[in-house]
Amino acid sequence: MFPEAPVSEMTVTEARVARSLRFFAIVCALSLALIACNTSDDSSDGSPQEGSDSEEPTAIEAPFAVGTRSETFVDDGRPTDAVAGFHGAADRTLPTTIYYPAASGEPGAAPVSDAEPAPGPFPFILFSHGVDSLGTNYADLLVQWVEAGYVVAAPNYPLGSSDTPGDIAVITDAPQQAIDASFVTDSVLTLDGVGSAIDPERIGAAGHSLGGLTTAGFAISNDYRDDRVDAAVLFAAPPGFDGGVTFDVPLLVEQGDADASIPFDLTAIAFEPAQPPAFFMTLFGAEHTPPFRGGDDQTAEVVAQTTLDFFDAYLGDDAEAVDALIADGTVPGIAEVEARL
Repeated sequence: MFPEAPVSEMTVTEARVARSLRFFAIVCALSLALIACNTSDDSSDGSPQEGSDSEEPTAIEAPFAVGTRSETFVDDGRPTDAVAGFHGAADRTLPTTIYYPAASGEPGAAPVSDAEPAPGPFPFILFSHGVDSLGTNYADLLVQWVEAGYVVAAPNYPLGSSDTPGDIAVITDAPQQAIDASFVTDSVLTLDGVGSAIDPERIGAAGHSLGGLTTAGFAISNDYRDDRVDAAVLFAAPPGFDGGVTFDVPLLVEQGDADASIPFDLTAIAFEPAQPPAFFMTLFGAEHTPPFRGGDDQTAEVVAQTTLDFFDAYLGDDAEAVDALIADGTVPGIAEVEARL
């Protein structure tokens, strides 16, 4: 339990830490299946107008070139628990890769480390990886979001990543990961350069598997939610919240019906109480991980396009994006989408 303090004197992260920490009701039997599945699937322009004397930078339009920045954020207000092979730590260390639209470069080219950010402001997405994975494993998908005009931060969680000390990633740290997501959001927003390119009023979240559960905690759980989150995407996420959830944020759930780690029917049942606007997309024949890490197969392309449609609708205020989501998510033999509007 952390000491109470007036919310007005605390950051968003600190305020949420002060809440009563309840444990997510996760089916522990999922742990080995999730770890095995995620491990086996690793792979992973404008010119000034003629005659203009203005010194204002010219707006750059999508598609954007992509820049990357690596940061390590340390939350010294919360410990990392001990697990098998690891004695724990007094803080939580979060190596984070930030992908952002670059001010120059060739769209479609490889991301450039420490490129100058485009001026923005851009919506921000906090992405959470699956168990025994890294944020960079999803780079192919995340880069597509960035090329369309989003800033994305992908932290590696202390006990849930493939870099976990002791080499045993666990699912039991999910509540702390939800708080980590807020801490990383706070930290990215204060960075020189890329932080000033973000619109803090347009924040989204997305995650896969354990990262999907983390995202649900960050976005809609009653105990760990961050009220700044305006839209959330869950990929193949296990359900389960000790304190429950409130479906008051636009939600997109995507799940393969051949997922051997998270049963499709379990996810469908968890979606039943979702309130509009909410979307459930079935990916026919898709397994637990491959369609959510990018790629050039048709299912991965549907995932990339529908998630962009969703974020364009609820972070970009694109009035046509919902219709685009339904159209792009309805592909015979590949995907179908249930929309609650």
